[in-house]
Amino acid sequence: MFGSPSESDMEIYRQLVICAAIRSSPNIKIMRRFFLVLAIAALALVGWLAWGYGREFLAVDSCLDSSGSFDYVTMTCDHTENHPYSPYSQRHPIAPAMAVLAGSAAVCSLVGCRFSRGRSE
Repeated sequence: MFGSPSESDMEIYRQLVICAAIRSSPNIKIMRRFFLVLAIAALALVGWLAWGYGREFLAVDSCLDSSGSFDYVTMTCDHTENHPYSPYSQRHPIAPAMAVLAGSAAVCSLVGCRFSRGRSE
């Protein structure tokens, strides 16, 4: 009835032991810290980009509220002549792509940090 385990049973057992050893190894803690540091750095980059966008937006808004024309070349408010509008993506072509990339990296890092935890945590 109870014979010796087959080769396939032994292979499954070996894989389970390896998986349990990897789950409890200190490398998981290092990987979790790496994901967390990467997420914090990516979120800091997104915050920095949002701060720059918000600062420009408020400068333009306050200029237009005072019946001026915002000069996007010199980043000043001008009350004597009109200046053409220049979109943010034209003035800072890499910023929107950086924000999307950093946001995606933050989400992926947080997901990686969550799934690198063991079952008992």
